[in-house]
Amino acid sequence: MILSKAEQMDTVAILEKLVSFDTTSRNANVALVEWIESWLDMHGVSHTRSHGPEDGK
Repeated sequence: MILSKAEQMDTVAILEKLVSFDTTSRNANVALVEWIESWLDMHGVSHTRSHGPEDGK
């Protein structure tokens, strides 16, 4: 599959955003999860959040 220039730019922007989140294990990942949920919502993708034993992780 070959991506168009616009799709490549979108992919790079998404990857840049994803790696910008501090997901160090001592920190909560809520901001990352919320951003991904928002992106999925904007693209009409259904999803379910599952919570682990620790709040925000």
